[in-house]
Formats: sequence, C-alpha cells, structure tokens
Amino acid sequence: MNLSSAWQTTRACIVGSIGTVVALVYLAAIIITGLVLAYAKTVSAGEALLAGTGIAAFFWWAFISSRLLKVLRDTDQWMLPSPMRTVGSAILLQMMITIIVPATLHALLGKGFFIAAISLTAVAACGLLFMLLPRYLGISMSLVPTLFNKLVDSRLLPATDTAEFFVSLIALTLILIAIAGWRFYRLRRYEGDTSRWSTPMALMPDGANGWGEQTWSKSASGQLVINGISFEPAIDATTSKSSALAMRTYLGVPFMPLTKSSRTKQILLMGFAYLVLPVFMAYSISKDGGRDISTTAAMAAFWVCLIGLGITFSAALVRLRSLYTRDNTELAELALLPAWNGNRNARELLTRVILRYMGYSLLLPIIFAIAALAFVETKDHDGFMIIAALYGTCLLMGAGYGMNIISGSRSRVVFLALVFIAAFVIAMIQLLFSVQSRTLADAVPGLPVWLVFLAIALAYFHFSLRPFLNRAHPFLRN
Repeated sequence: MNLSSAWQTTRACIVGSIGTVVALVYLAAIIITGLVLAYAKTVSAGEALLAGTGIAAFFWWAFISSRLLKVLRDTDQWMLPSPMRTVGSAILLQMMITIIVPATLHALLGKGFFIAAISLTAVAACGLLFMLLPRYLGISMSLVPTLFNKLVDSRLLPATDTAEFFVSLIALTLILIAIAGWRFYRLRRYEGDTSRWSTPMALMPDGANGWGEQTWSKSASGQLVINGISFEPAIDATTSKSSALAMRTYLGVPFMPLTKSSRTKQILLMGFAYLVLPVFMAYSISKDGGRDISTTAAMAAFWVCLIGLGITFSAALVRLRSLYTRDNTELAELALLPAWNGNRNARELLTRVILRYMGYSLLLPIIFAIAALAFVETKDHDGFMIIAALYGTCLLMGAGYGMNIISGSRSRVVFLALVFIAAFVIAMIQLLFSVQSRTLADAVPGLPVWLVFLAIALAYFHFSLRPFLNRAHPFLRN
C-alpha cells in the first residue's frame, strides 16, 4: 500500500467541515467510553466504545469513503492511470483508521478483537450503502443494526454469546460488502438523472444535502419536481396581493409556496418519514416491559428530533448559502422589487418568511417526539425537559448560523458542529440515565449543563443577529 497516495486520496474525500464533524464524533465516543468506564455499572466500557466508534464509522464511510466513487468517475473521465490501485490503498488506510484501531482498543478493554472488527466492518458497509443505494433504500441502512438486534431478541438469530451468532454476523458482513462492491461497479459509469429519488446520494452535487432539497427542477407543465415527486407551486410573483407570498416564490425551494393539495402531499410524505422510526421501535414496546419501554420511547423521541432538525435546517441553510455565499444576480434582483426596497421592510419580511418555514417544518417532528415521550415512565418530566432544552439549543444555534449567512458574516462551522454534537451526545446520555433511574435527580449530566448550553446558544444568536440588523440591506452585499 502506497501510504502517501492513500492519504492524499483520503484527503480529497474530506470536503467542507465533514472531517471536523467526524473527528468530533470520535471524540464524543472516547468521552462516553470514559464516563461509562468511570461511572456506569450496567454497561461495559467495551460496549460503549463499540457503539460510539460504530456511529463514527457509519458517518465516515457514508460521507467520506463514499466520495471515492466520485474519485473513480473523475479519473475515468480524465483517463488517469491506475485509479483502482489508488482507491484500493485509500480503502485500506480508512479501514485501518475506522476498524482496526477501534477493534484494538476494544480488545485492550478485555473484549474480543474479531467480534469488534466484524461488527465495525458491517456498520461501515451500511454507511457506504447508505450513499450507494437508491435514496429510498439507502436511508433504511441506518436501521440495519437495530433490526439485527431485534432479530436476536426475537430468537430468529442465535444469541450474541454463541459461535453461531459470530457466523451469522460474518455472513451479513460479506453480503453487505458484496452489495457495496457491486454498486461501486454499477455507478462508476452511471450517466442517468441525478435529481430523481432513485438516484444514490453519492452521485448528488456537493452542494446538495442528504435529502436532495437542492435537487429540484421545473417541468414543462410548471410543476416543481423534487426527488422525482411533482408538486404544484402556488406562484404569485406580484407584491400587490401578498409580499410574503411573493418573497417565498422568489426565494424558491424550500420556501416556495405550494397549493393545498401539494402541501397535503408534502405533509403526508414527511409524516411518513418521521413515523417510520417510532413505528419500528414500537415493536420493542409491544413485546418488552418496564425499563425497555421507557428507553425505547425516549430514544425514538431523540432520533425523531435529530431527523426533524436535520431536514429542516439543511433544506433552509443550503438554499440561503446558495444565494449569499457566491456572486449571483438573484439576490440583487430581490433588492430591486418595490415592496421591499427599504431596509426595514425587507429585513422584517425575510425574517417572517424564514420563521414561518421553520415553524411549519418543525411542527410534525415536535408532535411525534412528544407522542413518543408519552411512553416514558419517570416520576418527573425530565424527558420533556431534555428534548425541550435540546430543541431550544439547536434552534438558537441554527438561527444564529442562518443570521450569519444572510448578514454576510463568516460562519463558524466548527464551533457550530461542536455544540450540536455535544448537545446530542449529552441529551442521549441524560435520557438513558434518567429513564433507567426513573428520577430527574439522578440524570447525568443534569440541568445546569443545559442552562450553559442555552446561554451559549443565546449569546451566539445575539452576536449573529447584530450584523444582520446593522446591514445596509438584506439583499445587497456589504
């Protein structure tokens, strides 16, 4: 293996802030392992390390290693020599970082090396297939570890402490690797439409988010085609009837107004996306009792929050960044429209449109999260407090980041990613500990930490809002 070539190819796959995010996830895994090693009695440090590094490996192979497909496609286009040898050496290096090293640490904690290596390989293959399979199938890869665990609990697979389970895990891993290799071969020369829902996320443009909100077009009939699904816009480009409606039209997806029928279709599709995880986890609630019901419901609420915040923020921020972070005429044209040519009117209208979108988009995940938390059995309402604090922190940080974009200021992505990851990790730990102890007093790390998070988020929002309020015009560069 040519180490220099492998490292240069790996660096080419790390775009934007994804490298920092993955590094922070690994840091979180180490911190959680240390906390479990020091304080927890029911969970072993080896299991915590395997779970944390497994999540990090999924992120790595989904958002870094999957870009090797684009490297292969580029080398084919430019007819560069020996692309497979370079990509192969990069894969070996990434396997060493994400699989061999964590498995070795797992062995040092007194657990098996091979079971950790095979498990991490299966998770890495799931992360790769998350990006290589068609979007409607790729998203389901995030549920494979949970499904595998439920099959073991239902005794459809051998128990985890048996040799038969190890054989089953190896078989599953080999199947996942074979499918990933086949998809790499098929997609290497793919020339189809990358905007459809059936297109793998690995082939999407670098500026698009994982849900393809930027991948939209206008059909000959005037309908919006988003991920291959047609929606009918309620276009009103005149400012005489409704300035807000006109601004939403000019801002485009995801702010674009839709007709009632298309809006209903969108709500049903998003409701189905949010409902999949709680329904999937309800299988455990229907079969297990006591503590398992509370833990499963709390985790369902946690992940619905994560998905809802991710979809809402990524869709809005990707569009705003496309307008504000590069020179284009769209922004200047908005400043010329008569209804919002004044600084105050335009600023208030833009703020109202963004808040309206955020409010409508977050309503469904909030409802599903609260419904899931209703199954949490605790003496205090700590589950609701944790989710409310998590939502409040993320909303303030996301709003501050959006204000940075539309005010032309430099956005501190690394700081934002650090706070987001820390908030979600602490929320997950606190939910698990508080649900198991049935009392808020034993929750770790406790309410004071959330007060610190909210203070940081509020300060970030405040210092991001000031440049936006002082800007000469929200649609003109400083």
